[in-house]
Amino acid sequence: SKVKGVEPVFMGFAYETLARAEAAAGNKTKRDAYLAKARTIAKKVTDDEDRGALEDDLATIK
Repeated sequence: SKVKGVEPVFMGFAYETLARAEAAAGNKTKRDAYLAKARTIAKKVTDDEDRGALEDDLATIK
């Protein structure tokens, strides 16, 4: 599915970026919320390579 014409993979990476920024700022609650959104969106990415890249990036956020 698309959000206002945006492919799910790009929305997923947008949330990944937000999660990474919140992690860097020490905001664990917001980090976790953005990670959850990104992971939910990752399930909707139909291209295996794109989904894998997104999931790999999400796995690096601590």
